Amino acid sequence: MRRKVILLFFITSFSSTACQGLTYYSVYLSSEVSIQLNFCLCAAAELVAVAVATLTLRNSGRRCSTFIFCALSGIVSLFQAFSIPYLGWLMSLILYTAAKFFAHTSSVILPLWTREQLPLVTREQGFYFIETLSLVGP
Repeated sequence: MRRKVILLFFITSFSSTACQGLTYYSVYLSSEVSIQLNFCLCAAAELVAVAVATLTLRNSGRRCSTFIFCALSGIVSLFQAFSIPYLGWLMSLILYTAAKFFAHTSSVILPLWTREQLPLVTREQGFYFIETLSLVGP
């Protein structure tokens, strides 16, 4: 039980750190585009992510959805981080939007999956403990 809670804490902490980090990174995107457009793309990616998360949860399980979207978020974020000098500003913006979309989709699904993994007796206390500690991470 202790290992499961620690693992859920690390997964939730990394997911919230990725979402917050990508939001903060939108200020440092290319200078060809305004900061307001970057924030609008960030907000649009989050809105679409909520809709896609809802549709995905109807068709597949939470564990599978969480794994797929976390993996895609990590892959796209790493690709964006290591290929910025080689790509133009438009491709960098597209990769940023995709990374933000995948990270936010996984952060929408993750709390639902976290609650399922905790025992019924301590579910609410454990969930709030994990959420509080994961917010300290970023």
